[in-house]
Amino acid sequence: MVQLPDSGYVVYYTGVAADGRHGEMLYAAGPSIERLEKKGVAMASTPSEGNVKEATVDRTKAGGWRMFYEYAANDASLIGLAIGPDVDGPWQHERQPFAPREGCWDNFHLSTGPLLTSDKDQPVMFYNGATQDARWRIGWIAFDAEYRKVVNRCIEPLIAPSPSPNRMATDIAFAASVVFGGGHTWLYDTRADRALFRATIRKFKG
Repeated sequence: MVQLPDSGYVVYYTGVAADGRHGEMLYAAGPSIERLEKKGVAMASTPSEGNVKEATVDRTKAGGWRMFYEYAANDASLIGLAIGPDVDGPWQHERQPFAPREGCWDNFHLSTGPLLTSDKDQPVMFYNGATQDARWRIGWIAFDAEYRKVVNRCIEPLIAPSPSPNRMATDIAFAASVVFGGGHTWLYDTRADRALFRATIRKFKG
């Protein structure tokens, strides 16, 4: 969801065909949450980027719009990036903003998470990454002001579930949202798709 300067709202959501095999990124807009109207397709799936979903949208310091989204390719979830002239597009597919890392905790799957934009010169995404067997963890990645390049990325996950003696247990930590206010930053995340947690995020300058 994006709140506009004129107090309007845009909400992005996923629409899935009746056969459950094809999804598109749709959007609704309106003057308030109670008065949203469906507007149509915001981001269409393509043969190389299927089942587009999980939009994370920001207006850059220079005034352009960026949309991060999750898509399916070769049995993996990956993150794409699109640019647009306004919050409702039209959106143009760009390069993959960052990729899985071989030998790391995020070596196969990637999924979008919330953006922390209190510093518009260096926005940070709390993203979700996983191994091929879908053991999800939360990491962070920092971009330049226009999201043209990655300027920093965590090595170890920022948040991971508590260890379970049962290897078959759901092993997931997933970033949900970020709230910034009064000089504090809180990251909300879900664990095992059952419980909601809140972490306080502090930035240390070294």
